[in-house]
This record gives sequence, structure tokens and C-alpha cells, in this order.
Amino acid sequence: SPPPPPQPFAPCRGEFELHRAVRFEITGYTQRGWHAAMHFNRWVPGMAFRLDFGGQEWSVDRASVKSAHISTSSPTWTEFILDPHPISEHGHDQFGDFVVRGSGAFTFLAEPAPASAQSEGPHGPRLTCDVANGGGLGA
Repeated sequence: SPPPPPQPFAPCRGEFELHRAVRFEITGYTQRGWHAAMHFNRWVPGMAFRLDFGGQEWSVDRASVKSAHISTSSPTWTEFILDPHPISEHGHDQFGDFVVRGSGAFTFLAEPAPASAQSEGPHGPRLTCDVANGGGLGA
């Protein structure tokens, strides 16, 4: 039988909009790529989204992914699904450190990955959400 049709993905909006509610962070460099973290103000287990860098080729080391998993990928994008248990996000106030409830992060290693990639700006990533399942279209 033929493969299922590709799911429509569109730029994430609302509570999953990049640079507003979701933050991509390159946390370190390797010879062929970089370590990164994706921080979510609201963690939604099972949410699917794709990350790409303007059509540049890159690849994620599947074994390196923590608190999410890869459902599918192409040479230019990777589709992640958030796991039930995120990496805790911490805040700080006059009383000390605290865990930010409802938020979370996942981490991964991208190799090979574009050396020009940046956390944001013209060389930052593009985040697209699974429109068919209502992902990232909230207010």
C-alpha cells in the first residue's frame, strides 16, 4: 500500500511560537555539529513538531535525544515528539531556585549540522507544528 500522505505542518503559533513561548538554544559545539536544547513555556506530551534550518542538511543523533523522540526525519528537517517527562526548567527569585511548573525542555546532539546555525536570527531554526492535530495553532 502507498505511504500515508504527509501531514500538513505550518509555522507554530500561540503557546508554541518560536522565540515567544519556545526557545532554541545551542549549548555547545562539537567538531561536526552542536548540542542544543529546546525550552517550552508549556510542555505538552505527544506534541509533534519539525525543526529545520532553512533547507540546510543536518542530522540528529537519535541516541542523544532526552525527553523527546524522533518520529521521522529528512535530510533537512527532524520531527520530534515530546515525551511525558521533560527536563525540568528552573527559575530564581528572592527565595531561591524553583521548578517552573508546566514548562520543560529536551536536549539533543546534531551531527553533522550547519556551522552557521544560531539560536535565533536569520540563521536560527524554523519550527513547524502538526496542524492536523491542532498543534501550535492556539491563541
